[in-house]
Amino acid sequence: MANPFSDRKCRRRYAKEALSYRPLTSLEPEVMDKEGYYYGHPCPLGHTVRDKTKHWCYRCVWRIRSNICGIDVNYMHMDYNRLANSIWTQIETEDPGDCWDTHTLSEYVYSSSYRTQSTGRRTDRMSTHKAIYNMTWGDVGSMTVTRTCGNKKCLNPLHLVSSWNNPNRLRNLMYFDTEFNFEKIKAMQERTQRGESTDPLIMTYKKNIISDPRHVEISQSYNEEYVDSI
Repeated sequence: MANPFSDRKCRRRYAKEALSYRPLTSLEPEVMDKEGYYYGHPCPLGHTVRDKTKHWCYRCVWRIRSNICGIDVNYMHMDYNRLANSIWTQIETEDPGDCWDTHTLSEYVYSSSYRTQSTGRRTDRMSTHKAIYNMTWGDVGSMTVTRTCGNKKCLNPLHLVSSWNNPNRLRNLMYFDTEFNFEKIKAMQERTQRGESTDPLIMTYKKNIISDPRHVEISQSYNEEYVDSI
């Protein structure tokens, strides 16, 4: 397993060798093809540029390397937001440093993925912890996601890593909203129709550090600040 924080040197070396991030020089399909990228099925955040070999999302990897982790189901692509809402209603969120467990979720879920474009199937069988990583950190395609805590049942995004993660680990989620909000969904759809990304909106409010996801009033404040900015 490619865990860059493993105690085993061979695993750390494998994780380092698995990385192949290349800056894009153009979004023209011909140039992207030469640089090893393609337009694929949208990731949970709606990005479509993927690596040709491992199928990770180009913009998500930038996000992971920038140490950004959080979830807002209202900003997610329509192929993922209902699953995200369903998953998070079944997770027992505790303090950020603790393991988060569930008594109802199975080890696997059916989610859209990079394979959707090639197979034509709307969903693909995926481990639950990887689905959560893709939703909170970013879509890593066919790459492996492991747990730093060693707890095989843990679903805390802060305990999940891929080869792309920054050694300086986060202690808190940067934003957290798992409830549907009509105004935010509407704003998301309007930006999508205009061909605009929601990334700038998320970056604007990443300063709203969620120290404990159980504090609903913090999440609600985040909602109100966002709607007022549209």
